[in-house]
Amino acid sequence: MVVAGRTLAEPRLSPDGLSVVFHVRDAAGTRLARIDLGAGPLTVGPEVVITVDPPVVGVHPSGGGSWTWLPDSSGVVYVAADGLFVVDRTGGVGSVLAPADGLGAFVSPTVSVDGTQVAVIVESDEAQAVAIVDRRTGVVYIVAAGDPGVFRMDPAWRGDGALTWQQWEAPSMPWDRARLVTFTSDSAFDHHGNSYVDAAPAQPAWSVDGRLGCIGDTEAGWRNVWANGRPVGGGERFEHGMPSWGPGQRSWCWSPDASQVAFVRNEEGFARLCVADTSGDTVGLVGIVGFVSELGKAWHIGLSWSTTSTGRERIAAVRSGGVTPPQVVVYDGPGPAAPTDRWTVARGPVGGWEQLGLPEPEVVDWLAGDGATIHGRIFTPADAHGGVLVSMHGGPTDQTTVTFSPRFAFWLAEGWTIFTPDHRGSTGWGRTYQQAMNERWGELDVSDTAEGVQHFVRNGRFDASRLVVTGGSAGGFCALHLLLRHPEIFRCGVVLYPVTDLAGLDATTHRFERFYNRVLVGPVERYGERSPLTHAASLRRPLLLMHGDADPVVSVGQSRDFAAAAVASGATVEIAIFDGEGHGWKRPETTITELEMTVAFLARHCPVL
Repeated sequence: MVVAGRTLAEPRLSPDGLSVVFHVRDAAGTRLARIDLGAGPLTVGPEVVITVDPPVVGVHPSGGGSWTWLPDSSGVVYVAADGLFVVDRTGGVGSVLAPADGLGAFVSPTVSVDGTQVAVIVESDEAQAVAIVDRRTGVVYIVAAGDPGVFRMDPAWRGDGALTWQQWEAPSMPWDRARLVTFTSDSAFDHHGNSYVDAAPAQPAWSVDGRLGCIGDTEAGWRNVWANGRPVGGGERFEHGMPSWGPGQRSWCWSPDASQVAFVRNEEGFARLCVADTSGDTVGLVGIVGFVSELGKAWHIGLSWSTTSTGRERIAAVRSGGVTPPQVVVYDGPGPAAPTDRWTVARGPVGGWEQLGLPEPEVVDWLAGDGATIHGRIFTPADAHGGVLVSMHGGPTDQTTVTFSPRFAFWLAEGWTIFTPDHRGSTGWGRTYQQAMNERWGELDVSDTAEGVQHFVRNGRFDASRLVVTGGSAGGFCALHLLLRHPEIFRCGVVLYPVTDLAGLDATTHRFERFYNRVLVGPVERYGERSPLTHAASLRRPLLLMHGDADPVVSVGQSRDFAAAAVASGATVEIAIFDGEGHGWKRPETTITELEMTVAFLARHCPVL
C-alpha cells in the first residue's frame, strides 16, 4: 500500500475554468493528466493522459515548476528532459518550442498574457538565468544572465509584458533575504523602497488589474500573503507558505477579477484553505463572514482560481491531511458570496488507508533549558505497543506538517507512536523561531529535541526503554547527534542519506545549498565539532544507515565514512547503499527494502514487548 499509489502535484485550472490538469508520478513514470469538469460533479469527465512523447519532467519535491496553461486554454507548455514543449489540451506528441541545446534545464515555464512569449528559468550546475522564448520564432532571449552567486525563481508576467521573479544572493537563503526583480523592455528594477523590503518575498504573481502580490514576512515576523502592498487580514500570526525550497509552490493565488486571494494557513502544522477580500470589504467566497474566511480544512497546495463563462468560481488544489490521502479537489460555486461545493476528481494513494483507523496528531509544547517554548506533535495509534519513533524533519528549515504520509501510516499501523518535534529553526512558528537556529545547527535542534523527549518520559507519555530516533538528510544529521550525545535516551537509530561531514557537504552538495552552512553553522572553524563524523567513534547505540549512490545533495561518501569510523570503534552499524537512488527513493522496490530492513532492525534492537 505504501508504494502502490501515485504522487499528484501541480494541479491547475484552465483559464476558462472547464478543465484541470495535474502532474502524476508513479512507477510507470511522469505525465500530465487532464480532467474536464463540465457543469458540475455529474458531468466530470474521465482522467486523460495528455503528455506521452517526450514525457514531462519529474516535479521538484516542493511541488512545481514543470508546466503551465496557454492563456486561451487550448493546450499546455511543459518541460521535458531535452527542452520546452507544447501539446494540445486533448493530448498527443509534444511540439518543441525550444530545445535545451546545452543551455541547461528549463524550469517554471509561464506564458505571457498575450500568449506570444514563454518565460523560463534556465538552470545549470553553476548558475540560473531568466530567459524568454518567442513562441512564433523559437528564439531564446536571455534577459538576466546567470551568476554563480545569484539565485532566481518563479517568473511571473504582468499584463503589459513586464516580467517579475524572486531573486536572492549567496550566502542568504530565499527565506532569509530576497527581493522581487521586474524586467521590462526598457530596464530591470527591483522593488526596494516599498513594503517588500526585508520581507523575503516569494511566489510573486500579478493580478489582472496590475497589482503585485507575493508571500513575505510581516513586521511581526509571520510569512503572510501580501496584496496591495500590505498583508491580507492586516497581518496574521500564522504562516501562509512554506520556505522556498523549490519552484512553483503556489500556496496562494489571485481571484480572476483580483478582488480576492486564496491561501493556505499553517495552524500549528495543521492547515486550512482561506479566502481574503483584497479591497477591505467583508465579503468572502463563502459569505459575509469577515475579512478572512475559511473555505476548507487540511493542507491545500498548488492553488489556482478560474471563472467559467457562466460565472462559476472554481479553485483547484491538492488536498491532504493526517488521515486524508492526497487528492485533487475543485471548489465550485456560482459566485463569490455563495456557498461552495468541493469535488474530489483524482486520488493519489491506493484505497484502504481509511480502514486503518489512523489518528490525527496532538499538538504539544515543552520548555527548553533556556526557557523557550518548543513545539511538536504526537501521533498515538489506538493499539500502541509502547514504542516511540522520534522522527526528525529535514531542511533543517522545514516542518513535519499534518499531511498524509504513507510511511507514518505504516508505522502507526504497526503500533508505533510517532513524535515529530518542531525544534527551533523549524517553519510554521514565525521568523524569529525559524532563524533562532542560525549559526546553531547541531546544537539547538539537538537540545530542543532531547529535552522534549525527556519531558514526555517524565510525564509518562513515553516509555524510556522503547525510544528510537530516525530522520533523513538534515533530519539524519540531528538524529546522529542525538544518538552520539544522548545514548542514554535512545535504544537505536535509523537514518537515511544523513549529513555527517559539514566541510564535505560544502564541497559536494548541489548549488542551491552550497552556501547554506554559512547561515546555519557560521565560520568553518566550527565545522569539525558540529559534524557527526568527528564523533563517530563514540557511537554506542545500534544504527541502520541507508543512502543512494547517486545522491546529488548529500554524497554517499558521507554515510560510508561515518559507518566505517563507527564500526572501527566497535559500534553496531548496518548500512545499505542503493544503486541509482538519489536524495530520496524513486523505485518502489527501494522503499519496500527500506521498510523490511527497518522492521527487522527494530525487532532485533527494540522489540515489541
